Amino acid sequence: MRGIEEVDAIPSRCDLIDEEQAFGVIVDHVRAPEALLRLLDGVRELGPCRIVTVVGCCGEKERGKRLVMTKIAAEKSDVVMLTSDNPANEDPLDSLDDMLAGVGWTMEEYLKYGANDYYPPLPNGHRLSLHDIRRVAVRAAVVMGEQGDVAVIIGKGNDTYQIEGDKSEFFYDKEECREALQYVDQLHRAGIDTSEFPWRLPESR
Repeated sequence: MRGIEEVDAIPSRCDLIDEEQAFGVIVDHVRAPEALLRLLDGVRELGPCRIVTVVGCCGEKERGKRLVMTKIAAEKSDVVMLTSDNPANEDPLDSLDDMLAGVGWTMEEYLKYGANDYYPPLPNGHRLSLHDIRRVAVRAAVVMGEQGDVAVIIGKGNDTYQIEGDKSEFFYDKEECREALQYVDQLHRAGIDTSEFPWRLPESR
């Protein structure tokens, strides 16, 4: 999108993932609410069609940030995807339940909406989805991008691990973004609508 090359001017730690796609992809290490607000305001100033944001909060800590991080992401993004970020020994669904409070929902209420639509609208007209597996959330958000959109993946930045239980396994948001971008054109040629989540086959539109 026009102006995305100016991303370095945004007052936060931003890395632009460029595989010559028609939309922007930004990976950022931001974990604080104030920094997230600055980042998303900066992206909005670029004039994107949509901002699609992936946000997760660390397990076993950051409980006080979960609600406010979700609230900011939901207010400043057209689509917000909630997910896990180093859940450690905490059930990722418990973290997601805390995060949903940022839009005034419980997990039970989200699942009620999800019985008919896994991509339910928020009161402000924006959309929300969640997936406890970070790889799925990141790839879904990136592939959701269309011309003029910006996908913003926050939380890890240059970190190359995901802590689950007592194990630390290799995981790199930037690599996941690049992997997802390899399949965008292929999915679109197959007639699959990836602009929403879950993806839709032509006959289901």
